[in-house]
Amino acid sequence: TNPPEQKRTSSLNHITNPSTSTTTPTPAPTPTPTPTPIPTSTSPTDASPAQDAPDTGSAPTHTQPTQSTKGRLFFSHTLPGIIRLALSLPGHLEAAGRIPLLKQAVDAEVQLSQHMIASILANAFLCTFPKQGSEDSEYSYPSINFGSLYSAPCTASKAAKLKCILHYFERVVDQMPSGVVSFHRQVLDDFPEWEEL
Repeated sequence: TNPPEQKRTSSLNHITNPSTSTTTPTPAPTPTPTPTPIPTSTSPTDASPAQDAPDTGSAPTHTQPTQSTKGRLFFSHTLPGIIRLALSLPGHLEAAGRIPLLKQAVDAEVQLSQHMIASILANAFLCTFPKQGSEDSEYSYPSINFGSLYSAPCTASKAAKLKCILHYFERVVDQMPSGVVSFHRQVLDDFPEWEEL
């Protein structure tokens, strides 16, 4: 027998017959888990307004009162205050006496408290004053009532005047001022030469 040939046959039997193999199988490699990516935080400077405050479809909240709120406030608070001011006028007149008229060509002065002025304006707002003077009277004064402001048509100037008057009443009803207002009608006997001044 040829020894090299026998060695070759033994090697072939080892390959074709797995049961006689003593080689230990290599275990399958364990798969390495893929790390989960960590989301990067966005700095406040990089965030867009849409990300910071998502659009919810609702209108922004305003602190200013709406028209319906102003209307309820007027009828529940301001108008009752105006009525109280109007009813207080007889007491002011009794304490201060009759208000003198500042007639033409007469140098005179009238001092009225701000409370009394508010009472007079409240009556004018409610149109409680009777017509002043007559066509045959020596002195005929325009009406002090605000009736012309309530007549149609409602122009922009009328609306602005009413808004100003209502704002005034809102202020004095909440906190009445305590000052005194002076009305002085001055009369000049000799007019200056305006060209020389």
